[in-house]
Amino acid sequence: MRIFLIELVASLVASIALWNFGLSQKIWPEHPLAATVLIAGIGAALLHMILRSDAARDAEISKSQH
Repeated sequence: MRIFLIELVASLVASIALWNFGLSQKIWPEHPLAATVLIAGIGAALLHMILRSDAARDAEISKSQH
């Protein structure tokens, strides 16, 4: 659940930044909403992979210490 909440906050911050600062308009002028969704989605997927691998590694370390 913690990983999901971190991803949610990160994607919301990315979406707000891309939209409000006009970055998505500069990246894909014809479809700024699609640019926002794609970039925030890809960022959330990458963050999920990173956090999941860190959690698995931490679980493995804690198992080996007991």
